Amino acid sequence: MLRPAAVYGPRDREFLRLFRAAAAGVVPVFGGGRQELSLVYAPDLAEAVVRALAAPAAAGQTLNVASAEVVTAKGLVEAIAATTGRSVRRLPVPLAALTVGCAMAGVWAALTRRPTVLAHGKRRELIAPGWVADTTRLRRTLGVVCATRLGEGLAQTQAWYAGAGVVRGKR
Repeated sequence: MLRPAAVYGPRDREFLRLFRAAAAGVVPVFGGGRQELSLVYAPDLAEAVVRALAAPAAAGQTLNVASAEVVTAKGLVEAIAATTGRSVRRLPVPLAALTVGCAMAGVWAALTRRPTVLAHGKRRELIAPGWVADTTRLRRTLGVVCATRLGEGLAQTQAWYAGAGVVRGKR
């Protein structure tokens, strides 16, 4: 069983929101940006899946799939901003505003029958102290995986978004 961390990369729609906000010059930051995160670049996740399927030692294991590199929410925003070539203002979002925003988004989603990323469950994710995966078992079982550095993966993601015309910025 593979448990991927937050997945980003070309064609991803969730991280696209952050890239668009960075390209616009203002990015929301929750909890002062201290939340620690594990991420996995989509091609690295695909490689981990292939390796796990081919490795007899992976049978019966539960493996967290993520880069060994842990980033704070603030660091992620700054790294995304660097890939867009724009200076970005971080917009601190207080907990009360986040609670109200998630509630309103949930009502809107129910009225329009369209899913939204900001719903009540997302609030719990955004206020958690961190989402960090222990990848020790992954590395021990499959060897070196998820080797793409955050800056490199974000740059490749930005290049794809720019080439697809969904985000302005560096190509």
